[in-house]
Amino acid sequence: MAFIKLRDFDERTEEVLGAEALVGRASAHFAGYRAGQIIFIQPPAIQGLGNSSGFSMYLGNQRVRSAEFAHQRCG
Repeated sequence: MAFIKLRDFDERTEEVLGAEALVGRASAHFAGYRAGQIIFIQPPAIQGLGNSSGFSMYLGNQRVRSAEFAHQRCG
């Protein structure tokens, strides 16, 4: 795992200097790397708000069955 520190936001006046552009260029550069898989991600600006913060699952009961029945089936 590696982290890259970017210049201050005020110094990155062009879009190509932004984090999203850097992730895109790095991903394209290493896409053909055969010795392993390298994945570049941009973490969310606010911790806990993003794709990597976990997931939620909802189970819908579309039949007339009790919640207890669903709990027994799903563990």
